[in-house]
Amino acid sequence: MWASPEPYNPSTTLANKANLWPVAWRVGGECCRVSDMRSKPFTDRSTMMAGTGTGSASAALVEWGRPANLSLSVSFNLQLIIRTSGSNPAIAYGSGLYGYWGIMNSLTMLVWTRPQFDAARIVKVESEAMKKKGEKDGGAHVSGVNGAHCKPLAERGENGSAYSSRPNVSVVQAEKGYTYYWEPYPINAPFRRRMELGHRYCSSPPRPRFQEPYERVKLEDIPKTAQAGYTRHDTAKEYLYDNLKLFATSYILLDAMSTYMPLDPFFVVGPNTLPLPHVLQALPNLLVDFLRNLLVLISVWRVVLLVLSYLDILQYFIGGYFYPIRREAWQHPSVFGSFTPVLDRGLAGFWGGWWHQTFRMPFTAPVSWLVAEGHLPARAELTNILKVLSAFLNSGLLHACGSYTTFAPTKLYHAPLFFAFSALGIYVQQAACVRLAPVLTRLPKAVRQCGNLLFTVLWLWATCWPLAYDFGTAGLWLFEPVPISLFKGLGLGADGESWWRWHDYLLTWHSGKHWWQTGLALGA
Repeated sequence: MWASPEPYNPSTTLANKANLWPVAWRVGGECCRVSDMRSKPFTDRSTMMAGTGTGSASAALVEWGRPANLSLSVSFNLQLIIRTSGSNPAIAYGSGLYGYWGIMNSLTMLVWTRPQFDAARIVKVESEAMKKKGEKDGGAHVSGVNGAHCKPLAERGENGSAYSSRPNVSVVQAEKGYTYYWEPYPINAPFRRRMELGHRYCSSPPRPRFQEPYERVKLEDIPKTAQAGYTRHDTAKEYLYDNLKLFATSYILLDAMSTYMPLDPFFVVGPNTLPLPHVLQALPNLLVDFLRNLLVLISVWRVVLLVLSYLDILQYFIGGYFYPIRREAWQHPSVFGSFTPVLDRGLAGFWGGWWHQTFRMPFTAPVSWLVAEGHLPARAELTNILKVLSAFLNSGLLHACGSYTTFAPTKLYHAPLFFAFSALGIYVQQAACVRLAPVLTRLPKAVRQCGNLLFTVLWLWATCWPLAYDFGTAGLWLFEPVPISLFKGLGLGADGESWWRWHDYLLTWHSGKHWWQTGLALGA
């Protein structure tokens, strides 16, 4: 996996082992978490693999092919959004999400950034192999990168690029005998050579040959905790314990919620005049709305945590089988950050610090491109505002596409309205803090943190109704998050519900009218 040179969040997307070098050929996009600790721009292409005169022509061919690749990708994903739906609400909603994500990721890789020309990955090689090829162990030390400038981590500054702690030596001890290097994309290699590499690396991967100067990365300089509170693990035991613990707690909680939430008609058909469940009939309407919105927020949080933890575990075990470097615990940071940014910054800390940053890079890539091209100043207030608006606009459009591909008659403006409220809330809180600064500065820190937390909770509760309406109307709460339900197996759900819940989530063979409409179908 090739890392972007633009630092966004402390999650990781690293290359696989040097003797298992994958060449990615994609049409759509995959949710990749990019690390500001492991990305590096390369402008000196002389360090690339073989290629001189033909390399320039090859680079020009790649540059020419980017618009064609983009057109194919965007048209494919637009067709996915426009023509895809299904009787299973969750799978239908996911089709729209994946289509828009594919468009955004393609734009990021083919328009807003140029990873073939400007990025490098980290490769892991055996130290003895490097010594035999004449590499010196004391090569140029690169421990972190900020934008287009290489700096040691200790010198890095603001905006999440300074880190709060250093790792212990266990991660270093576990990797004795190996060395990590920055490796640029071999764009200057002739086209036939790169095609040959692609075939060889995908079928019988060899060890790539390195040329001077390759800059070395020291694991001991990779921080354990980022400023926003994202943490990595030093050992496989620690990683598996924490991830499985999160997975298990999310599994049980979502099993309980998916058992009881559909008993309320609101979570099946959206806003309605149907009678409430008996447990809610005696409660005031305001309290009913509060409990519904609270369940919406908790369930969304836990679904994201369950899905990303599940994918992380699959990458570790299954991905690690094909690419052993994926079984290094330090590659798998936490999904969510620390809750401290919420206490310190309120709603801005909720979205920009604690909440997962999986989509942040593509969502803010257009503004980052304008900064890189010199059209916007990097640290201007206008630039920060545009990044916030770009992130929330794309978040709204992402969920609107999911709403569009569901079978139910949803209102497409509901999801964008929720994210617009979130952007508004950030600036409302910031404006209030500036106006009340003379008073707030005299209050104890604990009181200010309680105020930030209270504002965040109240704002989300008061403004999440469009998202709750959209999810309810689409039938998303009928989604079965777990394959085996403990609560339904004990007879606590609706009459006739069995413990096995994934009848509609298995792959089946679908035969269409044309050959391109035939293949494996999910939820058909």
